[in-house]
Amino acid sequence: MSPTGLAVWADDGSEIACAINQYDYDGRFLMNHPVNERYDLALYSVDGSYNRSLFTNRQIDGFTSSVESIYFMKSRGYILLETLMYNSGGRRFDKVSLDGKITPLYHVDINVNEIVKMIPSPKGSFIARVICGGELYSRCRITFLDSSGLSEVATVNEFTGNSNWPMRWQSDSIFSLIENSTYPKTLKIVGPALEMQTSDATPCRFPVTSSSAWNPEKGYIAFKGNTESIVFTDTVPGYLDACSE
Repeated sequence: MSPTGLAVWADDGSEIACAINQYDYDGRFLMNHPVNERYDLALYSVDGSYNRSLFTNRQIDGFTSSVESIYFMKSRGYILLETLMYNSGGRRFDKVSLDGKITPLYHVDINVNEIVKMIPSPKGSFIARVICGGELYSRCRITFLDSSGLSEVATVNEFTGNSNWPMRWQSDSIFSLIENSTYPKTLKIVGPALEMQTSDATPCRFPVTSSSAWNPEKGYIAFKGNTESIVFTDTVPGYLDACSE
C-alpha cells in the first residue's frame, strides 16, 4: 500500500510543506492491516521538486502516529501540525520550526470529552485554539496565542457553541465562526483584541487561513502516494462556501 500525505502551500506561496504518513503492512494470519504508523515532514519547491527533510519516521511518546492537519506559516518560521496517536486515541498539536525543532502546544486526552481545533492567523502572528465539549451543542472557549512566545493573548470563555461550526480567520485581528444551527446562518466574530459579537456580513467564502492546499495564483496541490510526489490540479477546494455548510 502506498503512503498518504497532506501537502499545503506556505502562507506566502513560495514553498510547499508535506507531511507523509508511512506505515508497514501486516499480512499475517489474514490480518491485512497497516502497522507501525509514523510520518515524515518535508519541504518542496513550488514546482513540486523535493527540497529538504525536517524529520522522518516520527512517532509520539512511543505511539504510532499520523498527521491530521498541517499549516505552513513560513513568514513566521513555523509549521503547525495536528497528530493522531493511534494506540492512545489522543491527539497532539505541535509547532515545528523550519529547522525541525518541535514544540508541543496542546494534548487532547482520549478520556476527556473535548474537541480541539488550532488555526493560525493569515500572517501567522496568532494561533486560535478552540475547545468544545464533545456534544453537538456544548460549551466552548477560544484562546488566542501569540505564535512567537506562545503566551495567551486573550481568552473567550464558556460560550454556547458547536465544534462543527465552520471557523475562519478573516484577518490577523478577526476570527469568525458561522453559527449554522440558525437560519439564516449567523456570523460571529472575535479576535485577540475584539470581544465576541454578531456581524451583519454574509458568512460566505472565507478562507480558513492563508496556508492551505489552494493558492489563488498557483492552484491546488496534493501528495500522490503511488508516485510519492507532489501533483497540481485545477480543482479548487481551498475555499469553503460557509453558506452551504
